[in-house]
Amino acid sequence: MDQIDPDTKTREAIKSWMTHVLGGRFKSAEQWSKQAGVSPTSITRTLKGGSEASLPGAKIIGRLADAAGSQPNFIAAVPIRSVPVMEAEEIVSMLQNDLEVPADKHELVPVPESEDYSSRTFAMRVESETMTAVGIFPGDKLIVDPERPPVNGDIVLVMSEKGMAPYRYQPPHFFPYAIGGAHEVLAIGGKTMIGGVAIHHQRSLSSLFESS
Repeated sequence: MDQIDPDTKTREAIKSWMTHVLGGRFKSAEQWSKQAGVSPTSITRTLKGGSEASLPGAKIIGRLADAAGSQPNFIAAVPIRSVPVMEAEEIVSMLQNDLEVPADKHELVPVPESEDYSSRTFAMRVESETMTAVGIFPGDKLIVDPERPPVNGDIVLVMSEKGMAPYRYQPPHFFPYAIGGAHEVLAIGGKTMIGGVAIHHQRSLSSLFESS
């Protein structure tokens, strides 16, 4: 089934959009649905149904959007917060001294607020090639939560004598997934520690062409 996940924020975004369209371009669900070539219940069921009512599928949403000349604003329905981009020395100091993330004088990156992560979550620029085989390259940003306990298979920020780099957490080792396999497996413990669990990965499209 081509069904949009009926979570609350998605439902709110679709209902808000439909209400707006019916208050402007179209005066009734019948008029809109006829123009879109769909059943009017695709609209009325969403507007009148409760939290358990099914939402229209993506294809129907697409037809309604074509007819309306607009589409649901799903991004606006997801609360956003910002986290600072920190340098390696700042991260070490924050973690070693149990500090909070700095409040100003940093580049900020937006992340969805829908996930459960701590107030100490930060962003860092990747400088190593330890995870290039899974699409994490130098220049990318990782969003890292130092309070989240790692589970087997997580990508984590590893702090060692060689610096900071993302690895895959597979106790009792940290494994690199690098193109060409040029990086060694690290044992967990001693001076090799976890700085946090990576929860998001961001890349600037311009960085894809910097080496070309």
